[in-house]
Amino acid sequence: MITQNKVSKYLLYAIGEILLVVIGILIALQINSSNELKIQKENATSNLIQIHNELARSINNADFTIENYRKRDSLLHIILDNKVSYNDYKKFTIPSLSSAISNYSTFQIFDNGFESLMLDLSTLPIEYASLTEDLKVLYKSLKKDVDHWNTKIGINVSAHLESLQKTKTWFADYQYNYTASNEIITYFLSDPFYKNDVAEFHNAAIGNHLGTIMWFRDHAINSYSAITKTLSLEEKVTDNQLEYLFDIKKYSHWQGSYISGGENIDQVGTPAKIFIENDSLFINIYNSKREQIRIMSNGNFYLNGQSNIYLVKNDKNDELESFNLQGYKGNIEFKKEK
Repeated sequence: MITQNKVSKYLLYAIGEILLVVIGILIALQINSSNELKIQKENATSNLIQIHNELARSINNADFTIENYRKRDSLLHIILDNKVSYNDYKKFTIPSLSSAISNYSTFQIFDNGFESLMLDLSTLPIEYASLTEDLKVLYKSLKKDVDHWNTKIGINVSAHLESLQKTKTWFADYQYNYTASNEIITYFLSDPFYKNDVAEFHNAAIGNHLGTIMWFRDHAINSYSAITKTLSLEEKVTDNQLEYLFDIKKYSHWQGSYISGGENIDQVGTPAKIFIENDSLFINIYNSKREQIRIMSNGNFYLNGQSNIYLVKNDKNDELESFNLQGYKGNIEFKKEK
């Protein structure tokens, strides 16, 4: 009986020891798992903060490129509409006239943070999943379109310059010395193949490249806003100089009715209305469907999904007086009704 009791006590002791070891292992595993989840979240958060900064840089880059294209669009229109003269080329009265299609704007997109995030995608915390899906569209689909037209326009410009280099004896003077001889000016004013190249450049640059840049910018702003809210990075918005995108109240004076005037009779009298809804600016032109206004850093704007740029004119009180649309049919100015 005594021996049996000793065995029983030993078994109970052994079982207790085993249970303590098992519990210790489970606790250690739980701690290790918690530490791994914490590390995974810290890594994901770090990548998202980098993406947030890179989105800001890309948005600012987009504004710079869009403004360049706005100026280029006006230049290409006057060439195609035969509104330039011999003296415009000879006296350089119009900046960049003779180099209208001999250079181009490359839109650089920063994506190092996104690439790092994709490497750890399998361990991404669930609360960041919706952010990731939007970023995939931005960097895998929309960036691909931008890169395509970056390359396409570069090829077009190179082909144009190569053609001049092989066929025009004055190419060296034109490219290196920036001279404007009679022969060079005659080419710009009269050569039909030059006009063809201008039309093709306009189609590629303004008709396609500009649109893809604007579309990328719109989605980049949406992702930037979503990351800002998820990670509480409101202070970064000011650091990135993007507060103009989100402080919609400062544009409350834009609200109101407008009426158009223009160079052609069919452009006169078109009504427009600007209003704020759900912390966003919208415009309704000629009673068509509303379009969201996308404000740029220089104060001008374009409409969501469109490539036309509207120039803003403020009055002496720094309130919106009118906005001007530059297009192939001339300028259309929408003045605010009093």
